[in-house]
Amino acid sequence: MTASNATQSHNLFQLLKSGETVSKDKIASTLGIKIMSVPVYIFSLKKQFKAEIVAIRNGKKVTGYKLANSEDITVPQLRKNSAVFEKPKKIKNVAKSETPAEVVKTMINEDGSVPTLEPDAEVTKFSEKEYSDLADSLGIGFGGSDRIFE
Repeated sequence: MTASNATQSHNLFQLLKSGETVSKDKIASTLGIKIMSVPVYIFSLKKQFKAEIVAIRNGKKVTGYKLANSEDITVPQLRKNSAVFEKPKKIKNVAKSETPAEVVKTMINEDGSVPTLEPDAEVTKFSEKEYSDLADSLGIGFGGSDRIFE
């Protein structure tokens, strides 16, 4: 009755679509789930596919379920993306990037020394007024007398 690759919702629909009462035990054994999980599957069938399922009770205890609108709903046997698998495409003509060791070799001078950056010869100096204007515009307060001004 149930296909091995069909969804649980489809399997449950196949059980209930006759319109007759199906016990919780039969649903649990057919779907391969625990009896206490049956209401979860019933709720998902109601919610996802708008199935009208009536709970058959013996007092307060639910003993089975009955599908009222089996002609009005359709439940797909397979999920949309369950059988589709695409291999990732290979990227062609990718240039080999340099390893860190190759990068370091290109940075060393011919005489074996490592080049260094020269600091700026000119240092900008601020007056106290420029410094306080800058601090005010940034919204930060500099305190202390360790600042050097001209």
